[in-house]
Order: sequence, then structure tokens, then C-alpha cells
Amino acid sequence: MFIRLLGDLTYPSILYIEGLLNKEYKAPADQEWDTRNNDLYWTGRTSNGKASAESDWKSNQRQRFVATVNGLVNNSLSNEFSRDADSYKVRFPAVNQCDEGVCQKVIQYFGVDDKPDAFDEVHKHKFLFDMDGNVFSRRFYSLMFSHSTVLKQTMQVEYFDEWLFPWVHYIPVSMVCSNFLFVNFH
Repeated sequence: MFIRLLGDLTYPSILYIEGLLNKEYKAPADQEWDTRNNDLYWTGRTSNGKASAESDWKSNQRQRFVATVNGLVNNSLSNEFSRDADSYKVRFPAVNQCDEGVCQKVIQYFGVDDKPDAFDEVHKHKFLFDMDGNVFSRRFYSLMFSHSTVLKQTMQVEYFDEWLFPWVHYIPVSMVCSNFLFVNFH
């Protein structure tokens, strides 16, 4: 997401650098590649669509990802993930954007414990997944500073698209073919 000033100049939303301003990334805590767990890590909120009694909240992007990786659905892709379950640490620590009665269903379905990981958790994993929520992921910049490999899935045009390049700065993950990501890390 970017803001146009006078129709010509684009500048980023402050949310892009919020994590950096809050000193989310701490260089001394960042481990070298060889000392990290050989797995993929993602954690986030259920943002990217409101869960209500009328909506099919299980079909939202983030919800499908967490359900598939953690074996909450029964399909061939989820079965592939379950074969190598130790290679993925993917979860919702909290829910948001849901009607009161539906929030409890979401919490029970995903086993949400309301205990977010400290940002330093990213320093323990070789592969970090970044996925849009409502608009874009504000953690992307902080993740890019780490010594991990960042896999990015986005639907948004972002202001840095002409400066950061897929396969050079991050690994792109397509929305179309990723229903969802399957990588063998061993």
C-alpha cells in the first residue's frame, strides 16, 4: 500500500516501517544460518476477512494456510504436510475481525492460545513465510533484515516493487499454485 502525493510521488505507509521503529529486529539476537532450525515459520492474526455466521471464514487465505499445514482439513496437500510436520511452525496466536459468537469457534478450531511469540522467534528458523493480512504485511521489512530466507506471498502492489526483486531479495509464493506451500527442507 502506498500513498500518492500530488499524483506523482509515492511514499510508503508508516506501517511498513513500524516494526523497525519499534525495534522489532534486534541484530544481536539474530543467529547465523547454520544455527537455525531447518523449518518454515509463520505466525499471525486471522486478519484478511471478517469471520461471521454468514461468512465462510475457513476459506480465507490465512485460515486455509494454517488449517492445511496443521492437518485441520483432510486433503492430499494437508496429508503431505503431515508427513513432515516438524518442518513447519505455523499458527494463529490470536484472532481478530470476527463476530463475538464466531470468535470462539475460530479459537477452538485453530487452538488459539492468545500467547503471541516474541519477534525474536524468527531468529530460530531458516525459512520465514510472509503473507498479506487485510492489505500488506507490516513485518516484511523486519523479516528482510534477518539472516533467514523470506518467502513472500502478496496480492498487493507495493511501493518497493521496483526496488526489491523476487528470487534476489525474497522467494515469491504464488497465490494460484500455492494452495499452499509444500517444501521439503531436509
